[in-house]
Amino acid sequence: MNAGLRSAALLAAIAIFCGGRAIAASVQPHQAFYEISVREWKLPGAVADYSGTQILRLESTCAAWRLVGRFALSAAMQNGRRLSFETEISNTEAKDGTRLQFDHQTRMNGRPLGPIRGVASRSGPGAAGRIELSIPGNRTLQLPREARFPVASFLWTAAQVKKGARTMNYVLFDGSSPEPVRVFELLTGKPGKLEPPPKGDTGLLRRPGWRTVGSFHRYAGGGSKPLTTVTQNIYDNGIAGEITFDIGLAVVSLKLRAIRKLPEPAC
Repeated sequence: MNAGLRSAALLAAIAIFCGGRAIAASVQPHQAFYEISVREWKLPGAVADYSGTQILRLESTCAAWRLVGRFALSAAMQNGRRLSFETEISNTEAKDGTRLQFDHQTRMNGRPLGPIRGVASRSGPGAAGRIELSIPGNRTLQLPREARFPVASFLWTAAQVKKGARTMNYVLFDGSSPEPVRVFELLTGKPGKLEPPPKGDTGLLRRPGWRTVGSFHRYAGGGSKPLTTVTQNIYDNGIAGEITFDIGLAVVSLKLRAIRKLPEPAC
């Protein structure tokens, strides 16, 4: 499971369904640049130096949201070796909640690690459906009726927070693994001021926001130990200011350094 890009999926939203009609979400299409800092290395040996960035781009059409992103972390070890870790995602999610096309690629020193590609679809919002994987293998899995796609899960969470909820539980399918996961989020406070302030369209950050800690668990089976945990500061327009998560080889924090507003579709 790619925790970094799972957290990235939290920056999007689509629609609330009321009486069978979709109400458009107030999420701002944007491009964001994050600087990566490492809180804890889990590598054998000492790290001499490192650098890392993440770029996310959320575009909107009349029918779909498109999220593309690239996470890259490079480290120089004291023994002279160099390590590079990269993840790229491309998700297209229908605004009516019926389809998610996903392509997630991860590489370690240029070697592919568990790529996944496919389409999840359902006949209508809230219906059970299927997950058709082209990579790895050609196989079909069940999509539970309660599973929310990544953009829809953010709006649902935001609606719960605005109603006064401090805990949120839901099932998420974002295409970063073949099966959905159960997510438990705890509201812990409000975002602090970003220092140094990011460049660009910073007016997008003068919005209500909240801080949450989310744990991700296997959909099926018991066990209380999470697959991963994500802490984030996020605004109600879907822009994340800071995210902390475990990528396996390190615990990393992403801080927003630049933000650019993208246009809304003329529907």
